[in-house]
Amino acid sequence: MKISFKSALFCSLLGLSGVSLAAGYTYKVPFDGDYDAAYSKAFKKMVTEVSHGATDPDSLRVNIPSLIASEDISLDGSEYIVVFDEAKVKRLISRGDISVWKGFSQPLVAWVLLGLPETDDLGEQQYKTSFITDTEDQFLKELKNAGSKNGVSLLVPVFDLDDMTALGTSDVMLSDAGKASTASARYSSGYALLGVLSPEAGGPYQFSYHIVNIAQKSEVLSNSVSGSLSQVAVRFYQDLKNNAALFSRKNVVDNDRDSQNGRDNSSDADTVPGYSHVEALGLGRQDDGSYRILVQGAVNFSIMKQIKDDLYNRGFQSVSIAEVKGGDVVYALKPEKNMSLEEVLAQEKVLVNRTQYVYLYNPKAFGRSSGTQSSGGSSGSGRVTEAPQSGDAQDSSSVSYDEAAKEIRERYRRDSGGSPNPNNRLHTGGGVVER
Repeated sequence: MKISFKSALFCSLLGLSGVSLAAGYTYKVPFDGDYDAAYSKAFKKMVTEVSHGATDPDSLRVNIPSLIASEDISLDGSEYIVVFDEAKVKRLISRGDISVWKGFSQPLVAWVLLGLPETDDLGEQQYKTSFITDTEDQFLKELKNAGSKNGVSLLVPVFDLDDMTALGTSDVMLSDAGKASTASARYSSGYALLGVLSPEAGGPYQFSYHIVNIAQKSEVLSNSVSGSLSQVAVRFYQDLKNNAALFSRKNVVDNDRDSQNGRDNSSDADTVPGYSHVEALGLGRQDDGSYRILVQGAVNFSIMKQIKDDLYNRGFQSVSIAEVKGGDVVYALKPEKNMSLEEVLAQEKVLVNRTQYVYLYNPKAFGRSSGTQSSGGSSGSGRVTEAPQSGDAQDSSSVSYDEAAKEIRERYRRDSGGSPNPNNRLHTGGGVVER
């Protein structure tokens, strides 16, 4: 039974407790006479505590009063006590409205690359990657420390001959879930981390990553975060917690592929995972004069990096990766004065326009005449080289959106074994890094 305003006021004036508290989730919050504010504060405390920080209370749209089993006011009237109905809270959890972070029962195997831009003798920019193998490396130490606080034991491979034979830098750059799973199986049956840490001169670090389910040999989550090394580590684990639902069930299928995501779904071929609702990404011109565009089908680090370099070489002041999810990448572009975004992007052969500010990566143009050296797979030395071509003689500049989409689906099905990615939640990361 809920306490009324009059009875609460009466009890407060008398210095008495208003009602007997029912069993359930009990939270005490400051009270200044605003009952709605007290409900909201108690609800936020409950969600944060129950989910272990995995669910943002502001993201939930529920009728808070309907969850309350009983409520009371402190003897001096300065605090309000709210008891949420245990069965109703558990229903929110079982429904997936509240995701609960429980950490990982198995170690998270970390295959992390350090990516550095280099200029060769001809003045052309290359992109060199190498594994971070030193367990005392500052970034790995930050990841380990932050992991221990979030129920995750980070395990760095020994990088012996078996490891180096099973997984190379090019496999990480190409986000090869199959090879990553095979290489990681000797250490864990849980999850593997494929990551690239890219320091920027005079700026923050950017960490782009993919999480692979070792047992299922499939990608679970991808994103990009930025900041100092300690900030990157903290934000990385917050990403995992924000997507806790992806790790709490063993078999998930991404069926959310409707017309709202701007893709061609006429075929029964597997679709490349990505954002389901592009209208929530804030694409287009921003207040500072920059633009946000979405590129779909960039399914690994190499493609994302190549597109970024190609766009930068088109004359933009800056190009950065703002958000990543599956095969979808949001780029932040700062054009030069009097530059026409549409005209410049129309010249970019690796991109096929779908709708305004939404493009599809054209795999038939990857590594060809895009005005920059390709950054496809990397060799054993870590230097990025041109990706292998499909052998299709068709002019890449004349490829339609549907043709490019079909090509991506076929390649994704071939490379991933056709396993759809369960990462269908919209999660906006950070990671804006200026070049």
